[in-house]
Amino acid sequence: MVKKVPLIIAAALCCGLLYGCSSPVPAISVGTTALKTDTFSTGYVTAGVAQAQSAVDVIPQYPGKVTATYKNVGDTVKKGDVLFRIDDTLLKAQISSAEAALGQANAGVGQANAGVKTATTAVTQANHALTSAQIGLTATQKGSVPATLLQYQSAVSNAQIGYNSAVKAQQLAQQAYDGATAGAKAGVVDQATVLSAQSALNQANAAVSSAKLGLSTAQKNLQIYNSVVSKQSVAASQSTVNSASSGVDAAHNAVNTANAAVDSAKAAVSTAQSQINTLNDELKYYTVTAPIAGVVTAKNVVTGGMVGQTAPAYSISDPSHITLTTAVPLSEINTLTMGGAAQVFYSDGTSANGSITAISQTANPAKLYMVQVNVDNADKKLTPSMDVTIILVATQTQSLVVPDDAVVTQGQDSYVFANVNGKAKKISVEVVGKNPYETAIKATNGGLDDSTQIVTTNADMLQDGDSIQVKN
Repeated sequence: MVKKVPLIIAAALCCGLLYGCSSPVPAISVGTTALKTDTFSTGYVTAGVAQAQSAVDVIPQYPGKVTATYKNVGDTVKKGDVLFRIDDTLLKAQISSAEAALGQANAGVGQANAGVKTATTAVTQANHALTSAQIGLTATQKGSVPATLLQYQSAVSNAQIGYNSAVKAQQLAQQAYDGATAGAKAGVVDQATVLSAQSALNQANAAVSSAKLGLSTAQKNLQIYNSVVSKQSVAASQSTVNSASSGVDAAHNAVNTANAAVDSAKAAVSTAQSQINTLNDELKYYTVTAPIAGVVTAKNVVTGGMVGQTAPAYSISDPSHITLTTAVPLSEINTLTMGGAAQVFYSDGTSANGSITAISQTANPAKLYMVQVNVDNADKKLTPSMDVTIILVATQTQSLVVPDDAVVTQGQDSYVFANVNGKAKKISVEVVGKNPYETAIKATNGGLDDSTQIVTTNADMLQDGDSIQVKN
């Protein structure tokens, strides 16, 4: 671009030469920047629109009345910062009720465990009773002698002794009678002795008969006892065992029932605890927090108002990483590659590097292809919906780079002005490249390096040696 020295400056100079004006020419206000060796990009120039890579609409999990809000549009938030709270009075009452139910359920577990302990003790006692009954049955079956049986056995023994004694006495009486009879036949014993022996024998026979009857009676009594009473004793002992065994079974059933009661009580505890956990988890959502770090871009809730689940309460975007969207014609799309370099220019003339992250394979109705460029936006210069200029880089070189307005062109000559102790020093340069915001140059006769302060504004108003006042 050819830039002409304004006529007003020329007129002022003429005034000084022709009329010898004595008043000093005032210093010209300029902006300056340090010359730098930087990456200079050329390529396809296009316009792009910025949008945050991370942007979320915050919709609460539960509807309700908003009790407080804490962030407004434009506020910077960290992940986890509280945005607003929803009335949780009813939910907290439900939690209190569930906690009371949990206390009752825990008490029920304690009572059920006590029941198990009692039932277990009953099992031990029932087992002891069963053992005692089994010992008694065994003793009865083996013929342990109770007092009544001893009496019957003793009666048989006594009757047997009496019978044996009677038989012995009978034998003696028989012998005495036989001797008396023989003596009578021999004439040595009188008839009175025979009669006396006869009477003794009759008495002995009667005694034997009586003793025999007594023995038979005692034996029959013993037999009756053994056949009836003893069986009854065994049956009674067996009944005791059966009863004790039933008692053990009943005690075990009581233990099982008590254990089932424990399980039921524990299930009640688990249910109550689960309900508390569910309610506490729900309670967390009544305090709504920022899901990402970023900037609040929309707020649709007010304290005292209702919030629902159909529209965002807040919108937050993370401006740290920006995606730029642009469109290019078919003639350019084939020159682009994924990961290719891009340079983004801001309205203040500064720039940032980016990379191509998406290339559309189909054209839109305007026969343009959409391209996305990602840019690190740590300095927050880009905001969503901002328009920027993008160079989809074809070549990049290391050059002395200055803003486009720093280079003055007159005819075939190009030059820049350096600030040297408040004076403008004109330095001839060769333009080696241009893009919408920057110009790559090299000095034709030297005099430029990275420490040179180059005039960037009002350069086209200067002459070599003019006084300048820097107002960046």
